[in-house]
This record gives sequence, structure tokens and C-alpha cells, in this order.
Amino acid sequence: MKVFRKRRGVSEQQTTLITVALALVAALLLYMIFSGYVPTIMGKAQVTVESVELVKSTEGPCVFTCTVKNTGDKPAKAVSVKLANEQPADFPSVSEASPLEPGRSAAVMLTSGSGLMSDYVGGLTYPLTVHAAFLDNSTYTTALTVTCMGGGKPWTPSQPGGEQYMYFDYMRSEQQGNSPPLRIVKVGTNPFKIVTVSEDYNATEDYNSIYVITWDDNWVYCVAYPNQGGSVYCYLVRLDPDTLEVNASLPIYNENLVNMQFSDDGYMYILTSYLKVYRVDPSTFQTVASLNLYGYGGLFWGGVDLSISGNYLYILARRTSAYWGLLKVKIPDLTLESYINKYGYYYYGVMALNERIYVAFASAGPSVVIREFNENLEEMASLTINGLYYPSFDVISNKLYAGCNYRHQVPDVWRFGIARVDATNFTLEDSRVDQYQSALPNVWTWFALRTDGFFLYCPRWMENSIFIVKIDPETFEQVDKAGPLQP
Repeated sequence: MKVFRKRRGVSEQQTTLITVALALVAALLLYMIFSGYVPTIMGKAQVTVESVELVKSTEGPCVFTCTVKNTGDKPAKAVSVKLANEQPADFPSVSEASPLEPGRSAAVMLTSGSGLMSDYVGGLTYPLTVHAAFLDNSTYTTALTVTCMGGGKPWTPSQPGGEQYMYFDYMRSEQQGNSPPLRIVKVGTNPFKIVTVSEDYNATEDYNSIYVITWDDNWVYCVAYPNQGGSVYCYLVRLDPDTLEVNASLPIYNENLVNMQFSDDGYMYILTSYLKVYRVDPSTFQTVASLNLYGYGGLFWGGVDLSISGNYLYILARRTSAYWGLLKVKIPDLTLESYINKYGYYYYGVMALNERIYVAFASAGPSVVIREFNENLEEMASLTINGLYYPSFDVISNKLYAGCNYRHQVPDVWRFGIARVDATNFTLEDSRVDQYQSALPNVWTWFALRTDGFFLYCPRWMENSIFIVKIDPETFEQVDKAGPLQP
């Protein structure tokens, strides 16, 4: 016979306690889920690259930026990125003490000489990997590629504490007026000082003027004008960077050389005042190909400026004083791909950067107007910078800098102006114009803004002379000066 035991019932008080306990456990679990504290072994380890850019400036240095987002369920204690043959670089804001929580992002930036020790070529694609380690010691790795934007001359990393150089031209005081510069000064950037000043090229090379165009590790390239008339209007000359003596010259017949730039294909490209393009082999210093655009379509009759980006030359051309053109020339076969014809006065400069082309116009005020075009030569936007008079331009990363120094009022009121434009969204970030008094300097130069990728350098009229000054690109403050330049 089965005997059933009498079961003891659960009291009302016990039921209440159990219900409260279950509610507390459920609340705790919900809190842990939404706070990211669910045991990480149950989550997913993953990061996603939100953006990545490799940009090469016209002066050679590169900037690499990478932003990642934790798209998994686990906090990451370390994230690193490896570009091509570089050493892996850690994201500085991520650590075990400050992990990258799910849904949050972090970024890293590397520059030439500081994280980037290799040179990169505009238009080429490079591999990269992003590696993440999580608090539970799980890991995640993703691989992708990045295409280098921009062009410019090759960049060679300096040794720690090593010196880099740049070059400026100037003339003696007795040659003021319309007489161009006759001397070149070599400036070291680390330490910042004047290293060498050339002899008078009028005496040593029978030139009546010489201007610096650009340079690389082996040579300084200039345009020089002979004292004697004839069919040779000017020369492209190559100088020894140590002695500043002429090593070789290439004659330009019956026309002016308006600009010259290096391309990633290893050649130099010259634009002349008669709208001719010459491809020059730097090893032989001889012309190997040319393109004549003079009178093209009955529209364009002169070359004004030249800029190179990737596989294209962008040429600012003159039609009349009130009309100008922007021409796009394909570098490999040296053929005109497209052009536009526009109305406008006082056009004087062009610069290609990050798949955008910028054309500069002088305006009353004084001011400068910059018009932005895309690679299809479609106008995108324009902006005005007040207080700048025919400024010179250069680039650091994706920032476009404009600078000038001019005589504002006779006899001794001067203005020194500088501005920074964010090329990513084409906005004026900052500008500054200083007005001061200084007597007419005992030497003279044409203003040129230059950069080593980290600071800005330019001549400045001050203290009754001219100094080469070093400018902080963020604050526009003068960091140092070298000089004065001697007559």
C-alpha cells in the first residue's frame, strides 16, 4: 500500500522573498548587459575601421590617420595599426586602465619621421592591418588597404637630430626696384640657422636674376635669366646644394619658365609662358617629351601656373585679362584630357591637393579668393581671406596655408599675414594680419611660404632688414628667426 507523505506548503512570506530575489537578479543582469559588464567570454570581439587616410603633401612628408570603432561586446585593452612595412603603432587613448568600450571610437595619427619612416607615392595603394586585444585576452584582426592621396616630391626621413634644408632667393639693396634677386640662401631647420649664402650670380654665372623653384636631396632647381639677349630667354638650372654653384643648365628658348614640379613617375614637368609642357629626365637634365597647348581651341594663349596630383597636371592658363582656363593633362601619355574656360580677373596660382584643385585670385581690400574644383573641373565652392595680398601657398597634411608680407603704406608701414584653410571641408580655420613699422630693408626678396611638414618658414621684413622666420602652423606665432640677410 502506497503511503503518501503529507507535503509541507510554502508560506506567503517565503513566496514574497523568492519573488524579490528573482527581481533583484533580473535587475542585476539587465544592468550588466546595458553597462557592458556581462562576462566577456559570452561577447563578441570585433573592431571596425571607420576611416583611414594617407595624405602626401606637396613638400614630401606624409600624414596617416586611422579611426576605429569597437563594434563588438567586449572592452578592448589595446588597439594597434600596421601600415605597409612600418612598425605597429598603438592607439594612444586605449589601454587596460582605459579600455575602448563597445560602441566607442579611437584614433591614431602618424607623420613622416614620427611613426612613418617610409616614403609613400600619391595614387598607390598600401596594405594595413588593425589588431585589437580585449580584456578577456581574446583578439581580433582585420586587414584592408589605403590609397595615398596627394603628390609632391619624394620625402627622405632625417636622422634624429639631423638637419633639413630649404632655400630662398634675395637681392642686394642697390638693386631694389624692378631688379630681381641675385643670391640664394640655404637655411637649416634643425637647428634653425642660415647655413650658406651664394656668391652674386651676376658676377659668377653672368645671370641678371635667379629664382628658387624647388629642391630635393641632391639638387636645388632654379630659373635663371641671362645678361645677354638672344633666343635663350631663360634657363632651368641645377645647383649643388652645398656650394650653391651651377651644376647644369637647360635652355628655354623664346619663352619664360613659369613653374616646374616633380611627378611620381620620376620626371620633372616644366610649364612655360607660351603654354608648353616639357617632360625632363632629371638624370640627364634633358627634355624627353613635350606638349604644345598654345592657342588650343582658339582659347588659351599663356601659361600661368602648374600643379601635379597623381597622374595629372593641372594648368592655370591665360586667355585674356578677364578670362582664364583650367586644363587637365594626363601625365603618362602627355595628352589634354579636359579643360574649362572661365571669366575672372587677377588669377595667379593653382594647387592640387586631395582630389581637389584650388585656383587663387587677388582681390581688392586687399584679399584673396580661392575657388575649389573637383577632379572633373566642376566648381564646388569658394572662400575669401581678407588682408592677404597675392599670398604664397603651401600644405601641411590636409591644411592649406597662405602667407604674405607687403608694404601697406609708404614709407614704412608693413603687413604680415597668414591663414589656414581646412582642405577637407574647405573652410577658413584661422587667419592673422599683423601691421607694424619698419624702414625699407637693405635687402629685398620675393615672398615665399615654405614648410618642412611641421613648421612654416618665410622671409619677413623687420628691423630694417629681412629675416627668415619660423612660424608655428597652429598659433601663427613666430618661433624663431635666422638672419638678417646681408647685402
